[in-house]
Amino acid sequence: MDTGLGVHVAYLPVAALTAGESVQFTFPWLDALTWEGQDYSIDVAELRPQGVSA
Repeated sequence: MDTGLGVHVAYLPVAALTAGESVQFTFPWLDALTWEGQDYSIDVAELRPQGVSA
């Protein structure tokens, strides 16, 4: 999704994931018709209230 600020974001359907799982992704450069050539990973963590340590 274009933010209008020159940055795009994607909302990933992660509600069914649990802490410890991860999401892997890559992305295309549409102007160049190429892929990033690198995979990225985001780890799902438990949400803790602000100010609460592990």
